[in-house]
Amino acid sequence: MGFKQYPTLLEKGLAPLKDETWLTNGFLDNVIDWVPALKGIRLRDLPNNFITTDPAEASWIFCLEAIQRFGKGSAIVLHSFDALEREVLDALSSMFPLVYAISPLQLLLNQIPEHPLKAMGYSLWKEETEWLKWLNSKEPNSVVYVNFGSLAVLTPEQLVEFGWGLANSRLPFFWVIRPDLVVGKSAIFPPEFEAETKERGLIASWCPQEQVLEHSSVGGFLTHCGWNSTIESLCADGENFAVRPPFQVPFLEKASSLPPLPSPPLFSDRKPNKRQWQRREKPAKTADITGEVSGHRELRRRLEQVALLPF
Repeated sequence: MGFKQYPTLLEKGLAPLKDETWLTNGFLDNVIDWVPALKGIRLRDLPNNFITTDPAEASWIFCLEAIQRFGKGSAIVLHSFDALEREVLDALSSMFPLVYAISPLQLLLNQIPEHPLKAMGYSLWKEETEWLKWLNSKEPNSVVYVNFGSLAVLTPEQLVEFGWGLANSRLPFFWVIRPDLVVGKSAIFPPEFEAETKERGLIASWCPQEQVLEHSSVGGFLTHCGWNSTIESLCADGENFAVRPPFQVPFLEKASSLPPLPSPPLFSDRKPNKRQWQRREKPAKTADITGEVSGHRELRRRLEQVALLPF
């Protein structure tokens, strides 16, 4: 639905940007009121390929051309489902002849009978295997799982600040750090970080996320709020969320009709107990730490704004 608005942005003179001052003068905070089923949307909430001052920007042109082909296909297939985004799907169905919402794919894949090729998986990254033995050694609902997806990137400073936030939490954590997660550099932590976390932290380059989220020892998920991660977590009994959208990837999730998602305060000076990490049958809140995070203390403070519901 967000990409569908690009031709209208062009027609109204809202994209591409006139000059770079539009990035900082509040222009992107303007609310657009013509998007069906998405009320209160700001320009900055749309997919950000339109945020350029170059009318010939490759990604902007590519998106415009792709959108113009939407109506030429025999159907549109979406990675979503009615119970999650009924209003948006109904709006899209009124625009196009056939719209199929085929998610959650994870639950559909689980229904496929065993097949020799199933062991190949569908991940584009090589998955490590030692995580399972490590998670099996942890208490139920005690581990913070951290993964910022397959596309989002961090600066070295962001990586270190997130690392110290996890270190100061005093919680066990399993952190997936892709080889290309850090912009232009390898992921390097100071010796003090390794000394602080070596007994309770595991770092891997990639893993089968659905299996990790379904593991009984995982009690929280620190995520970039990517759509695949959101769907996979919902399929895994609605894992407790702490979200930090976005880094370098745009998402409309927080402006759409997503239900409230659960999230305990992951970074805390208090040690967790089983009551705090007990898995809930109904969702609570999502910790949204959107915006500039100046350091691990600020990150921890924002996460602690989410209150735990009584059990």
